[in-house]
Amino acid sequence: MIDRAVSEEMMPALNLLVLKNGAEVLYHEAGDIHRDNVLRMFSMTKPLTGFAAMLLLERGEITLGDPLERYIPEFAGVRVVDPATKEIRVRRRPIYIKDLLCMTSGLSYPGDKNDPSAAASGVIFDEMDRRLYTDDPVTTNEFAVMMAERGLLAFEPGESWLYGTSADIMGAVIEIISGVSFNEFMRREIFEPLGMEDTAFYCPTEKSDRLAKAYEYPRWIVNPFDPASFCPEEKGTWKPYDRDHLAIKRKGDAEPAFASGGAGIFSTLDDYAKFATMLLGGGEYRGRRLMSSEMVKYFTSGGLTPWQRERFWKTWDSLAGYDYGNYMRLALGSSAGQTPQWKGGYGWDGWLGTYFMNVPDSGLTVLVGTQVTDAGALPYIQQIRNLLYTDKRLR
Repeated sequence: MIDRAVSEEMMPALNLLVLKNGAEVLYHEAGDIHRDNVLRMFSMTKPLTGFAAMLLLERGEITLGDPLERYIPEFAGVRVVDPATKEIRVRRRPIYIKDLLCMTSGLSYPGDKNDPSAAASGVIFDEMDRRLYTDDPVTTNEFAVMMAERGLLAFEPGESWLYGTSADIMGAVIEIISGVSFNEFMRREIFEPLGMEDTAFYCPTEKSDRLAKAYEYPRWIVNPFDPASFCPEEKGTWKPYDRDHLAIKRKGDAEPAFASGGAGIFSTLDDYAKFATMLLGGGEYRGRRLMSSEMVKYFTSGGLTPWQRERFWKTWDSLAGYDYGNYMRLALGSSAGQTPQWKGGYGWDGWLGTYFMNVPDSGLTVLVGTQVTDAGALPYIQQIRNLLYTDKRLR
């Protein structure tokens, strides 16, 4: 299937790593992607940020009910857009740490300029992009304050679900509590203990030749989120992706001032597999314990209320029948989504097409690599999941 997808120009490159109880059972690659390629993971950063938050929770340094303004006082005055009246007012209840971890804060990503919350976020990211290559780039903490003072919540905290900048704000909270930069906390507490030597918020110059090529979504495949871009006569012309995104440098050749807890990690499939294997091991990896098994169970258990879950399902058709929490989806064993589910399976994916899934009951880990914008609209993940689902050797 992977070879066919590449040969038929439905993907420029694709690789797949499957492990069973931490032992490799399959690796395959096709196109111009290789096992040692460093990938822009984008939103696969989020589970790593969630794990970092669990470390603080386990140590008693935060609670899920902490108001965000305890750490970032400016959030006491954050304003909210009433979904019904469009009135803009100061929020009624605090954003809690739990809201950040479950994307129920109301914090938005840039998007529809007719949506006040998304538009306000877009203005902030525009400024970050303007300063990205200057001597005064926006920092992790400065971004959080900008969102508090100039951003708008899409709804009252806890009332709904929205995929947005919550993980980036969580990164700032971790930085404030730990007293070290978010980059440094992640390096000390996760990357070094797991031996994730190719994982960081940038791709060092000496590894630049291993940074995977990235491509724009192809115009000859219908994008359900941008159908007007369809142009079938151009099949086979993969155009390089050569833009920055969410204030993250496309080349990532220097440690950033803004360490994005939602999208900033560069890594490899093998490095991310170490993190995934540790989670399946109940917080232990190669004799070193990073977290208690009890906290790992909490980390991988979802966390939405029924009304929040309804909005989650309506946001993404493919995730109907899932729960969400700590920046990961959790399969509930439903057939409501677009692929068969392994009950209890969890993970997340990235904007350029990387994908991660753990299935605790079978000890299964699945990692997929590619670098195509909006790749979640392409069918490759569903095809891979369907093939693995029926393979008796993986049960």
